[in-house]
Amino acid sequence: MTPLISLIEEYRSSYEVTWLQELRAYLTQRSKSLSALLSEEKIDGLTEKDLFHIFNGLVTVQPLDVVALVRTHGFEAVREHLKNFLYGSAPLEERFDIITASFPEVPQLAFMEVATLAQPRKFCIWDEDAKRTIVYIGHRHMHGLEETAFGEKISGLDYVFAKLALNHLREVLSAYMNNKMSFIDVYLFTRFAGNKIRGLQPSLRV
Repeated sequence: MTPLISLIEEYRSSYEVTWLQELRAYLTQRSKSLSALLSEEKIDGLTEKDLFHIFNGLVTVQPLDVVALVRTHGFEAVREHLKNFLYGSAPLEERFDIITASFPEVPQLAFMEVATLAQPRKFCIWDEDAKRTIVYIGHRHMHGLEETAFGEKISGLDYVFAKLALNHLREVLSAYMNNKMSFIDVYLFTRFAGNKIRGLQPSLRV
């Protein structure tokens, strides 16, 4: 049994543990809300109040100081950059580089999480648990990944290859769970796997 399949088997047997259920329910609710709020049809109507909802319920990083963000960059700029990241016509790597360079004080994970919850089949969360899982299963040098992809800050191209790596997990996970998984499901899996690999007790970081 490969390390990946072993982790999936453990995950499947632990699927209903309390912390996973709570986190899954929270992210499902958040995804439903953000996918509506940030839909292509509604994003132009986004308000400053909506930004607090979007950036104050993050699980990958601490809540953002939305007041400071808007004061520094202006509300319109934040909204337009979010719109471009989610729906722009440029390649994903360019859109990632643009939004992260435009708001250097915002953790990259904040944008990854918001985008993944808004569009769970088009974006992914490349956090420390995801990186740790990819290394553990022996895929560190696969899927086009370079060493730069495992740093604290990554490039848009790193993100594209990270998505390829996590998409492989998504496909294998879907097959073993007998259900079509999204990148939210992949996040839940790598969160579980990361805890297992570290040997830590899981906790709900909300």
